[in-house]
Amino acid sequence: MEPVELVDLCSDDSRSSLHSSQNSELECGESRWKDRMIHPKPIYSTLTGVSSEASTSGIFSTCEFENDNDVCSENFEPEVRSKTNDKSKKAPKTRKNGAKSKTASAEGKALKKAMNEQKKIMKPGECMKFIIPEISSTILDKPFATKVIETLQSNGVKHSNVAPSIAFDNCIGWIRKNVKYSVESNGQISTDFDEEREAFIVIVYDMSEMENLLKTRTLNDSIRFLKEASNSQITVLLYGPKVYFNPPKAGRKRKSKGDSINVKICENDLDYYLTKLLFEESVSCVKANNPEEFAQIILQFTKAVAEAPYKKEKKSLDEKADFYMRGDNKGCVKVNKEGNGLLQLWCQTLTKFPLVSLETAQAICQRFKSPCVISKTLNSISADEALKILAEIPVRRAAGPMAVTRRIGPELARKIYIYFTATDGEQLLN
Repeated sequence: MEPVELVDLCSDDSRSSLHSSQNSELECGESRWKDRMIHPKPIYSTLTGVSSEASTSGIFSTCEFENDNDVCSENFEPEVRSKTNDKSKKAPKTRKNGAKSKTASAEGKALKKAMNEQKKIMKPGECMKFIIPEISSTILDKPFATKVIETLQSNGVKHSNVAPSIAFDNCIGWIRKNVKYSVESNGQISTDFDEEREAFIVIVYDMSEMENLLKTRTLNDSIRFLKEASNSQITVLLYGPKVYFNPPKAGRKRKSKGDSINVKICENDLDYYLTKLLFEESVSCVKANNPEEFAQIILQFTKAVAEAPYKKEKKSLDEKADFYMRGDNKGCVKVNKEGNGLLQLWCQTLTKFPLVSLETAQAICQRFKSPCVISKTLNSISADEALKILAEIPVRRAAGPMAVTRRIGPELARKIYIYFTATDGEQLLN
């Protein structure tokens, strides 16, 4: 340890040297503070804004503030400042990305809602509100027109008495009111409407008009011209053939030769020319004998035109499958979320085997509670043992003490065994 030199502070030399050193230090400090005022360096504001990463990485722990030059060092300040600048740049970017994600989710929900609304108006119950029958003015003057309008209005269908644009008499056309949903920039759903004329026309003839067409042999020519002019599918609706061929008897009256000339065509001739029209022009004919039948036929045509897009879309989905999937309205069994109805469904499935009655299916269901159980059981044992188990299942034909029981038998047992153990889907049960 080196010896410490003691200085006499009371001497004049020591006091003068101390005073000069203090003055030099004050001058040096004043020059440094002036330099800081001219070129300020926000050290403390920068240090308080430093990220947690900078504080944990040892920036402050490795710095020793021995003097002012260390605090103002150029190597320390740019590192802290660059980290704070990065944080200030990244923060608004995160907020902007969050706003974009919220906007995208809102637009997605609005788009999904618009698609659901578009599918809803195509369904059979809703599509009738968006179809408008156009009835020619010549049909509205006929006696059955009132019943047609009443039937359409009672089923929620609006009609228009403006003649179709093809400018032919006795025609009924249809206009579909299309609804298009779109999503705007603010996330709101906008609705646009436009009208589309369906390529389907019904032309109405009464028996007097049909008689004139057949007499002059112009039925096919008139239908062909109408078909080409309208570019539509044509269907003929014939009104009153029953009354025409079987007029009401007013009393016994002797026929003369002149009376037989009033009937120009017979029923066989009418059928012949309508069949010829079908084969040559691909135009079918529907007959109505009273106003009620006529109104119901027009309503059926209206429903068919309204549901056509929905059925076409449904058909396109069915054609993608290898089997028919629309047998959903024949002997269906409802199964809820709790599983109620599964046993009934399993029993009904077994009745699809040839000559399997309801009693036989119930007996099999009591022995095997589900298809999974019977499949595991039959595949885990030998074929002889499985056939024996199936053939010995008892079947009660009636209830009570006098009930007669019988067995399933080997033939049905063999078919059931093949069905649940076969690995080839093309294998026949017989």
